[in-house]
Amino acid sequence: MTQGTLYNYVRSKEDILFLVCDRLVQDYQDAVTAAINAEADPARRLTAALFAVAERMEVHQDDLLLLYQEVHALDRDGLRAVLKRVSEFIGDIVTLLEDSKGHGLLDFPDVYLGAEIITFLPVILALRRWPLAKHPDPSKIIAGLVSFMSRGLGVHALKVLEAVDGNP
Repeated sequence: MTQGTLYNYVRSKEDILFLVCDRLVQDYQDAVTAAINAEADPARRLTAALFAVAERMEVHQDDLLLLYQEVHALDRDGLRAVLKRVSEFIGDIVTLLEDSKGHGLLDFPDVYLGAEIITFLPVILALRRWPLAKHPDPSKIIAGLVSFMSRGLGVHALKVLEAVDGNP
């Protein structure tokens, strides 16, 4: 596609950044929704959602890095649109945490802060990708992130382990 053809579809750099952000957020939402819908047990849903967020962040490292490098170029309206889209995703995580808290799975008192942590911490995969690239197994990095987030949220580890292992 030539640059001229591209501008038949988008008017500006801000439009391109918004489209990248929109695609990313939609992919995260779809992955988390699929993970949650695949599990009936609340502990498994929470764990699956945390893995889904971290896994999608790992897959989209290049896109995340682009957004973090270029978001400063957005005008006020473009930035508001991007932040609104991200807020929708964070709202989905808030709902998940409220449900988990209602099932007695976590002790973290502030589900909004917890959702911000869950949606930001895995960005380390993009922002620290060069040193992390030395790690031989990306799946262990993801598992480590999920374990770290779970402990930080005060997830009742025994309940989650029982759900993951299939033990009552």
